[in-house]
Amino acid sequence: MPETTGTHRERIVVQISAALGDVLDHELPALSEGSRLFDELGLDSTGVFELLMRLEESLDIEFDTDSLEMAHFASVGSLADFVAAEATEATEATEATEVTEATKATEAVRVTGATGAVVEAAGATEADG
Repeated sequence: MPETTGTHRERIVVQISAALGDVLDHELPALSEGSRLFDELGLDSTGVFELLMRLEESLDIEFDTDSLEMAHFASVGSLADFVAAEATEATEATEATEVTEATKATEAVRVTGATGAVVEAAGATEADG
């Protein structure tokens, strides 16, 4: 059963909290989406990179570093928004690639069926069937 948006976001917030605990290496107070990463929790610029690496690993996504802004790190909630947007973009890109590959495969089957020829996966050569 696919995750709902709320469940997905909750998972992201949990992963952010766990990664923050690891990166900051000290006991954290109870975190909310309003918890400020730099001011309240003591995150620094070195910790930002480690935090991103841990989130990429735990959530199995890769962040577009060109789209990173300091505003994304204002609070747990703003970071969760950024991570959720990046995860959505990654999912949409993967689905688009899968659709393209499936379309190419379907077209290859149609060509094979219509001509009676065998078409290799690359579509570069044909041999009479």
